Amino acid sequence: MVFFLDLAVYIAPKFGATVIAVWVLFRILKALYQSLFPVAFERFMVKYNREMEETKRELFWDLDFLKKKMDNDLTVLEIGAGTGANFKFYPEGTSVIPLDQSGKFNKYVQEHAKEFPHVKVEKSVLLHGESMRDVPDESVDVVVATMILCSVGDVDKFLQETKRVLKPQGKFYYLEHIAGTKDTTWIRQLQRLVNPVWSAVAEGCSVNKDTWKNINKAGFSRVEYNKFMAPLPSKYHILRPHLVGHAVK
Repeated sequence: MVFFLDLAVYIAPKFGATVIAVWVLFRILKALYQSLFPVAFERFMVKYNREMEETKRELFWDLDFLKKKMDNDLTVLEIGAGTGANFKFYPEGTSVIPLDQSGKFNKYVQEHAKEFPHVKVEKSVLLHGESMRDVPDESVDVVVATMILCSVGDVDKFLQETKRVLKPQGKFYYLEHIAGTKDTTWIRQLQRLVNPVWSAVAEGCSVNKDTWKNINKAGFSRVEYNKFMAPLPSKYHILRPHLVGHAVK
């Protein structure tokens, strides 16, 4: 221990200025990245939602029927609401509670809320999906997660929290990019290769998750999904394997 302290005392005067400069540069770059990422993500999602609109329309088609079944306006907890791109698919009178771990996308959520006045957007809840402690048990009719499970650290815990906050017979809707399946083995190998770098620059997003396996074992009363290749441009090939479906509590 004494050796390392002596070494630190020796090095600090010689390289202290360099260390400080590197630290300051790192902080500047980090701040720049954090401010630019939501902008870049919003632009990507505009293209993504254009390509996936029909898929989303098919995913959310039964929300009107669910609203009638509940005999009340729906309360939707959207985890990682992002830019608010799903609001237009929700029925008239839906209350949306956006849940975001950082609040980076609040500006975009509010902007999209103005475009779709048929839904009531509540105040964002700043929490991780794995720990939604401020959301009461059995308090929402629907939980929505689109393009979010890829960035969740503990998917199993996320799904247990989802079940906890859902009312009896409530539904969890999901649309996620996943690891390539047996039919796309070469994509899966490519995903494994690039995932460490991809995850580092994309806010922890992983491109090689077998998300359907987590949903299968989560304990929902009914699970339905389809694995497919999304119609995305070739430059997003590692994101093309997708999972879409819903699960009933």
